[in-house]
Amino acid sequence: MSPARPLMFDLGRIRKSGIFGHVEYHRSLPSTNTTARELFVPLLAHAPALVLADEQTAGRGRGMREWWSTAGALTFSLVIRPADIGLSQENCPMLSLATGVAVHDMLAGELTSTAISIKWPNDVYVQHQKICGILSEHVTTDGQSGVIVGVGINVNNSLAHAPDDVRFRATSMFDEQQQSFDLTQILLATTARILHRANELAQDAARIIQPFNQNHLLNGRRVTVNSP
Repeated sequence: MSPARPLMFDLGRIRKSGIFGHVEYHRSLPSTNTTARELFVPLLAHAPALVLADEQTAGRGRGMREWWSTAGALTFSLVIRPADIGLSQENCPMLSLATGVAVHDMLAGELTSTAISIKWPNDVYVQHQKICGILSEHVTTDGQSGVIVGVGINVNNSLAHAPDDVRFRATSMFDEQQQSFDLTQILLATTARILHRANELAQDAARIIQPFNQNHLLNGRRVTVNSP
């Protein structure tokens, strides 16, 4: 019998962090967002709740695009009840932007690169290569309403041997720094920032719009709009 694969995360640290009302952990999942949907009502009762997996085999992006992921990537979903933080229904779609700003904040504190940018509505880039994808979904089940925020960040998974169509368009924290990171620490830092930015969004949307605009991928670049 082969030895058991070691856990990628320190679950004790995660549960003791005080960030989450519940932690739903799996070694492998097709998609953390899909699992969050399946367990939505009980997870929402303990919001903010975390769905976490060592690996995600069928991650989803916007428009049902697949999220290419390998060992060492950070893939998780947060279940948030907007009413708990006073977030209006009209501003719920902006949770995706708030999450992008939060991931930008985390990366700016971990990487030496200053070329970190956000692409509307759900991607974060380093040196014009994608490092993070975000999928925010508003869900209503059995009269219960909330938001599932799915996040995939390339952390310790090098893209050096990825398929060509991925390798030239994506990067990872490891590839940028040539060092491994503590996945548990990156998870805690990222989720704490997401919830902080979500609270800022609830207080004043401008507190998200301003840093989003400042760090947008197209900021300062000339663009062409073709109308029919």
